[in-house]
Amino acid sequence: MVNKNNTDTYQFKQLSILIGQDGFLFYLHHQSADKSLSLEPLEVTDVLSTKSLNLFKKQLKTYKNLYEFTQLKLAFSNSFYSLVPEDYFQEEAKADYLKYNVKLFEEDQIVSEYIEGIKVYQVYIPLMNYHNAILEHFEEFEYEHFTHSLIKHALPHSFEPAQKLWVYVQPTHIDIIAFEGQKFKLCNSFNYETDLDLAYYVLFCVEELKFDQREAQLEIFHDLEDTSSIDTIKRYILNVKHEQQNLAAFIV
Repeated sequence: MVNKNNTDTYQFKQLSILIGQDGFLFYLHHQSADKSLSLEPLEVTDVLSTKSLNLFKKQLKTYKNLYEFTQLKLAFSNSFYSLVPEDYFQEEAKADYLKYNVKLFEEDQIVSEYIEGIKVYQVYIPLMNYHNAILEHFEEFEYEHFTHSLIKHALPHSFEPAQKLWVYVQPTHIDIIAFEGQKFKLCNSFNYETDLDLAYYVLFCVEELKFDQREAQLEIFHDLEDTSSIDTIKRYILNVKHEQQNLAAFIV
């Protein structure tokens, strides 16, 4: 195991943490990609419970003691967000952008962030108990919604007029990002229970976007042991790539 006694060889630049609905993912980024390290995940049944928060605190303290890193970045993965085009965004109206699809409470802290690549504002509710748990150990760190991280990952780097979807799979939750050429088309998140649910949501998005099932390019990132849902998708989408990946690696 790489630890603080071996920092001459391994000086990690960032610990990335994903707070998901099913648990927590941890990933250490190194300047050399082949030295980056996927850490042991922590699964929970209710991320909002005190028990889950205490488990997170214990795991965070363990990793802080084991590894040297210079930065920490946190991302929240849930459906408590909305995307607002730049021209329509008003800071004082943040709650209005969420109230129709999220149950708001008086104590909720609503955050807005500008996503340069697609010229929209993202409005979301961070889980402040986890934010504050990290503050107990680190004075400075960054945080964002996970879909912000994913949009940056999926941004096209060429002017090829291709129809592309990126699907990021967690145990009961998926995020789907779509571009057509340079044009941003979709960012949506779904909770699912079965493999058929997962396949349905992907195919539903393809149909709603009117993407060509023979021409569209689909990339799936996951940590699934059972890939039957991917096999189902392949029956309908011709160009499908999939890769097992710790999703916290996309938090950069």
